[in-house]
Amino acid sequence: MAERGAHVFSFGYQNSTRFWFPCVDSYSELCTWKLEFTVDASMVAVSCGDLVETIYTHDMRKKTFHYVLPIPTAAPNISLAVGPFEILVDPYMHEVTHFCLPQLLPLLKHSMSYLHEIFEFYEEILTCRYPYSCFKTVFVDEAYVQVSSYASMSIFSTNLLHSPMIIDQTPQTRRCLAQALAQQFFGCFISRMSWLSSQAWIVFLFHFFLHHVHHHDLAPVWSSKSEESESVPAWYLMNDDLLLLLGRVVTVPEKQSNSQGLVCVQIKNYNDPPYLSRCSRSAVFASSFILLSSSSTHAV
Repeated sequence: MAERGAHVFSFGYQNSTRFWFPCVDSYSELCTWKLEFTVDASMVAVSCGDLVETIYTHDMRKKTFHYVLPIPTAAPNISLAVGPFEILVDPYMHEVTHFCLPQLLPLLKHSMSYLHEIFEFYEEILTCRYPYSCFKTVFVDEAYVQVSSYASMSIFSTNLLHSPMIIDQTPQTRRCLAQALAQQFFGCFISRMSWLSSQAWIVFLFHFFLHHVHHHDLAPVWSSKSEESESVPAWYLMNDDLLLLLGRVVTVPEKQSNSQGLVCVQIKNYNDPPYLSRCSRSAVFASSFILLSSSSTHAV
């Protein structure tokens, strides 16, 4: 399997960690972790926390990785990646370790050369240290999203890796690195009570704010209701692809929600904005609504 670059990684969408290991799958239930993973001798297991030791079996065909995470962490912020990864210790910060698939190490060295500057920027603006004792970046193939952040580690798509000759990819890669590191502070270390709680937007707000302040991208977007005379200002910094897909987004006041408290989305044509109301039932949440609700934190 190592010759073919076979690898596996977890992807916990919101609180779906229980689907790959038994746990109390709630953001409100915090605990310390001791994680053990037994893999083939040619594989590397990367998980949250500090790697305490690696023990081989008697026949030297398998090995067990022992990780310890002493900071109380919710189960949705636990992750795992296993594969024949090449390992690179950051030359500027030895507590940061990068992992990539075989033959991608030269691209990894160039793409990660900027990460230490993001650390310095966040620690200076927050006047506090990075909350974990280590940070790991893992680049996998066919990732579901470009960035997935977990306690003390982040999983990225290999599409973000690039050589010095491809300068167009540099801003996008650095933007994803800044997002992943901001989520370590707000989202992993400072978590929410539940993924549907009324306080969840605050966590989204802070890590989005850090992320975009780093790139100086804050800009106002104004939206208004076409059917009513009143104007609804919305300071949204939406992603370009989201704007192309849905146009502008306006949050409808809670009093206009329907009797069941479900999500109300009305899209007449490409130019008309959808109207979103408060939702109190997790069963009706779609992935697109999660993206929209997190982006709406820029209204503050």
